[in-house]
Amino acid sequence: MTFDKLLEERSEIEALKLANIPSLKYLAALRGFVTKLDDMQKEEPLAHQELFSLYTDALLELKEYAKCQVLLEGAITQNPEDPTILALVVKYLSQTEDTTVARQTCVAIGQHAGELKLQPNELIGYINILKKIDIGKSINFLETYLEATKSTNIKAKFLLAVLFAEKGDFQKCRSVLKQVAPRIGIPRDISTLLFTLKDHLVFDDLLRAILLFENKSFFRELLILLCIKKHQAKDIDYALSLYKFISEQKSLEIDCRLLGAQLNLVKDFDFNLGQALARTIRENYTVKQIRSVPFIDLNLIFNDDQIHSARSNSFFNFLSMERDWIFLHEQWGSFDRINVKDLIDDKFNTFLLADIWGIKRPEIYEYGKCYTDLKLRDSVVLKPVAGAVSKGIFIIYNQNRIHDLYGKKWLDSIDQLNARINDYLTMGVVRRDQWFLEELISNDSIATRKARDIKFYCFYGKCLLALESQRDDRVLRCWYDRSGKIVDTGKYSNSAFVGKGIDRSHFELAESISRKLPMPFIRVDFLQANDQIYLGELTPIPSDSETLSSYCDSLMGSALSFANIDLREDLLFNREKFQDFFRLANYIRN
Repeated sequence: MTFDKLLEERSEIEALKLANIPSLKYLAALRGFVTKLDDMQKEEPLAHQELFSLYTDALLELKEYAKCQVLLEGAITQNPEDPTILALVVKYLSQTEDTTVARQTCVAIGQHAGELKLQPNELIGYINILKKIDIGKSINFLETYLEATKSTNIKAKFLLAVLFAEKGDFQKCRSVLKQVAPRIGIPRDISTLLFTLKDHLVFDDLLRAILLFENKSFFRELLILLCIKKHQAKDIDYALSLYKFISEQKSLEIDCRLLGAQLNLVKDFDFNLGQALARTIRENYTVKQIRSVPFIDLNLIFNDDQIHSARSNSFFNFLSMERDWIFLHEQWGSFDRINVKDLIDDKFNTFLLADIWGIKRPEIYEYGKCYTDLKLRDSVVLKPVAGAVSKGIFIIYNQNRIHDLYGKKWLDSIDQLNARINDYLTMGVVRRDQWFLEELISNDSIATRKARDIKFYCFYGKCLLALESQRDDRVLRCWYDRSGKIVDTGKYSNSAFVGKGIDRSHFELAESISRKLPMPFIRVDFLQANDQIYLGELTPIPSDSETLSSYCDSLMGSALSFANIDLREDLLFNREKFQDFFRLANYIRN
């Protein structure tokens, strides 16, 4: 078989993989390809370098490491200085951690470090095995490789800092970290490193090195996550080491969240230490300030009366402390400060996100205009740009049939509408003379049958409750839990009715939206008409949350607390999940 034919066959096999063909079929085709090369190799060694590379790659993918080792050892014997073969050896070592081959080849690989073409995972894998043999050689290789290739591999540069830390050279460790920090903040790989580092003395010193990052707020968030992770792992040495480190940081502005998370870390390992920390928290913070700390055991700090009077784990109290979680500071992106609540609360921004996500939403005909500048039409909803509940919302079926939702009255002319708008602006019901016209979503062509109003209470990807509203002469409400079962929340009990039920796919859609927003809680509001669902708005802080029953309030408060943990971790280490939101923030800012 000719070389070109073999290349063509390999390309066809790779196409199977890219086309998501079942893996068994792909692997069978790959094994057939390797068998042909085996036969060719028996007759005459593969002289063509690209064919040799294809053969080695296929063996590695099939995990036929013994055969691959023999093949590479023969090739190295014949061409000990060939960078292509040495790069294949590095790839083999990154998968197998074969210390014998690593020792035999590390000198040659080191001499040609700047000539090797390596994938990031191959480079990291090779360094991890090389440092087991000689940490000095691993540092020399990585420094040579990064300098020769002018690599922008942040993970590799961070690994170099780790190698210096493990060697005990913290001056160089800090130097590398300072070079990396201005461009990227702290890379997500720091979490894996700090959660798994074996030597807790190195752990302490590396924390001190990382503290040199100017972004202290980011570092505090990282420490909170470390507390949670080490608490979950029940790692006593690191727990006490971490506590010691935190207690020494006088300039870090340690807040109650960090102290509370740290309390949970040390209380099981050193009772007296836990008591001392609890006393420090009690002397400096109230129940109201400490209640949102993940996993905090308030009983270790406060008495029963103090806890009860503060309604610990209250959803309503969390919302009343909105200033603590509605801002994303510069550590989350290239922004000085983002008010997430205001950004998401804006109807126009909600619809921009809906377009990005490919979700249906009502059309907007005009936006942000004074009332007198609007061109009114039939079958629209007139809304203020900034408003709450139904204040200032009018459904205009036609010029002689207008429904004032806030005033709960029907108007029969545009003149009456003009007078009502003037009254609302004068009385402060509507604060600003800025309005928009939105398409009226209804169940019939003449817009007399209103769409269903469905609201989902989501806690960073997990929907706890849904509310169906039926708006006719009076508004009726029906609550559902995540399973679709009708429940009583204590809110709107006087206007309850048996609803039509909510499709499971609508719960899932609301949860998927919630996961894309950097907020621990969001209420996702939909309109449903003619078997179609439309995104109506996103509500960060719903009104009247204080009317929830104590049970629901506590249940939702707990959900919000855990959502805060998950969100904080993703903001630190999985920021790409929010790329649509940050793209919108950039668009608005620019």
